[in-house]
Parts: sequence; C-alpha cells; structure tokens
Amino acid sequence: MKRMHFISAAALTMAAALAQTPPGTQPNEMTGVCSYYARMHDGHITAGGEKFDSNAMTAAHRQLPMGTKLKVTNLANDKTVVVTVNDRGPFVKGRALSVTHRAAEELDFRKQGVAKVKFEQVQ
Repeated sequence: MKRMHFISAAALTMAAALAQTPPGTQPNEMTGVCSYYARMHDGHITAGGEKFDSNAMTAAHRQLPMGTKLKVTNLANDKTVVVTVNDRGPFVKGRALSVTHRAAEELDFRKQGVAKVKFEQVQ
C-alpha cells in the first residue's frame, strides 16, 4: 500500500514566502510588486465570498489564507497600510499582491499603477 504524504496549507504558504524572501529578512516578510484593482470590479464577489469594495482595505494574494492581515509598506516612500486578504490574485506575471484603489492611494502609488512593496503578516 502506498503511503500518502500531506503538506499543510501553512507549510506551503511559508515555503512560498521563503522562496520570495531575500536573505537577511524575516521569513514572514515578503517583497514584490504590488498593483491595484480597478474600480470596475466594485460589487463583484471575491474568492473569499465578499463583495469587492474599492474603498475597503483589502488585498488579493495567490496563497495566503483568506482573512490574513498584512502590513504593506511602499518601499519608495515608506508609507504603510494594513489590509486583509479576501481574494486570489494577482494573475499578472511578476506581481505578488494586489490591493484596493483606496490602499493604493494611501500607499501613494495609484498614479504609477504598481509599486515595489514589503508585506508581512500582522496579528
């Protein structure tokens, strides 16, 4: 009989985080390119089952569990926000996180469309 091995979602998430994390940073800190949702998505249902609201402080990540709170820092200007993961994405190659229009405004990268950010889980 073959033995099956199961890996927890938390282990996979940490492995993905470590793969994206530069040497010398905390394992729960990740860096990458962040984009933001267009307002046309307002009212659509997210992967977490909520209605998308471009004025909320939420984010999309490919692997982190729904409900995860992230402190996101724009590395160009040190502006910081806290968002809650409620969707999957971004699905554009090279992007690690997508936030709402409001979060992009507060991080001061809406005009540029993308920003290099650091993000880490918060309690």
